[in-house]
Amino acid sequence: MVDSALPLGVTDGRGEFTASVRQMLLELPQRAPRDLWLIDSEFDAWPLDEAAVLDALTAWHRPAGRTLHIVASDFKVVQRRLPRFSAWRLPRTHAFEAWQPLPDERVALSAVLLAESVALELLDATRWRARRVSDRAPLRALQENLAALLHRCQSAWPATTLGL
Repeated sequence: MVDSALPLGVTDGRGEFTASVRQMLLELPQRAPRDLWLIDSEFDAWPLDEAAVLDALTAWHRPAGRTLHIVASDFKVVQRRLPRFSAWRLPRTHAFEAWQPLPDERVALSAVLLAESVALELLDATRWRARRVSDRAPLRALQENLAALLHRCQSAWPATTLGL
């Protein structure tokens, strides 16, 4: 578990980052945000395939009006790395949006978990240094950055592919 006494909610190291993501996802049913944003290039340090995390996502997602938004660089990699999460999303595609940067755009995706009133933002990918954000001004800045990012993205990761 991440030490909440760290200054400004800062975590250090991949293990602490993963633990922070896990903790925030496990808190979802109690926090009950309407929208959940998961942003990362490939989600390699995210515990999205863990049974407890999938149970928490299911409990959070059950009431109507909840939407999970995910932004990644390559969903083929995500699907290969996270098969249980990939299967979990299929019956929930009505409230699941996936985005990826347009092919012409050179977008470096920084890891962010945004659940309305709280977020986890990866500040340094080399050292896995992240901060937990709950103040209004930084949350608003993250939301504005997200809106700008979405202008450079396209819908992705369909539940089914049409063929002839």
